[in-house]
Amino acid sequence: MNDKENIKLCIENIEKMTPNNVSPNDTMLVQALTPLLQACTREINKLLHEEIDLSSLSLCVRTLFELYLILMHISTNKKALNNWFGQSYKDYKDINDGFTALGKKHGLDVFDLEKIQEFQDGCLNSSPFESKGGFDIRSLAEKFNHLEDYKAVHKLCSKLIHPTSLNVNAYDALSKNNVYFDMIFHIGVFYSQQIEEFSSKHPRLVTSG
Repeated sequence: MNDKENIKLCIENIEKMTPNNVSPNDTMLVQALTPLLQACTREINKLLHEEIDLSSLSLCVRTLFELYLILMHISTNKKALNNWFGQSYKDYKDINDGFTALGKKHGLDVFDLEKIQEFQDGCLNSSPFESKGGFDIRSLAEKFNHLEDYKAVHKLCSKLIHPTSLNVNAYDALSKNNVYFDMIFHIGVFYSQQIEEFSSKHPRLVTSG
C-alpha cells in the first residue's frame, strides 16, 4: 500500500477502537484516551484530506508525534494519568490569566473571563487533581526510545513552523522541493501507524461510549 492508503487504514482502525463520547462511568484511562485518540484522528485526517503546505504539514506531524508519546505515557503511569487531567486546569488558567491581563491593558471587558476562571478554580478545588504543567516531551521521547526521533522531528519542524531565516528566505525553494515534504509526510504516516497499533492494544475502549 502507498502512504495515503496506509493513512486511510489508520483512520478506519483508530475510529473503530474509539468511542464517540465518554461517560462518568468509564475508567479514568478511557476518559483520557478517548479524546486523545479523537485528536489523533483529526490530525491524521489532515494528512489525507487537507491541502497543507510544508509548514502546516510540519506542525501536524509534530503534533502526532507528541500525541503518541502522551498516549504511551499516561497508559503506563497512573501518576501521569492524574497529571494529564490536572494539566487542563492549568491550561485554562494560563489562557484566562493571559487574556484577562491583555484585555485590561486594552480597556476591554474581562468580566466573563474572570467568571470562567472562578468556575474553573471551583472545579479544581472539588476534584482529586492538582494543577500541573505540561509534560516534558523530550523526557517522554527518551523514556520510550524515541529520542533521535525527537531531535529530528522537533528540530526540523521548528525550523519550518517558526519564522526562522530558513523558512522566510527559502520558503519558495522549500515549497517547490518535494524532498522535505515527502520525508515529513512519511514520518507522519509512521506515527499514524504507531497510534493505530497503540489503539489496537486497548480493545476495552470499544465497550465504552
